[in-house]
Amino acid sequence: EEQVAGRDLKELRRELERVYVARLFRDAAGDIGAIARALGVKASRLYGRLKELGLDIGELRQRP
Repeated sequence: EEQVAGRDLKELRRELERVYVARLFRDAAGDIGAIARALGVKASRLYGRLKELGLDIGELRQRP
C-alpha cells in the first residue's frame, strides 16, 4: 500500500474526511440535515459515519 510520510493512503483519506466533516459541521451550525445533503447521504448514514470517524456530535457542537 502506498505510504506518505509513514502513513498509508487509507489513513490519510480517513483523516481528510474527519477534517472535512468537522468543517461542514461547523459551517452548517450543526444542522445534520444540511451536512447530510452536502455529503449526498441520508442523515441516518451520517450519524453512523460520524461514529466510524470517531467524531462526537457533542464535542463538535462545542467547537467554535
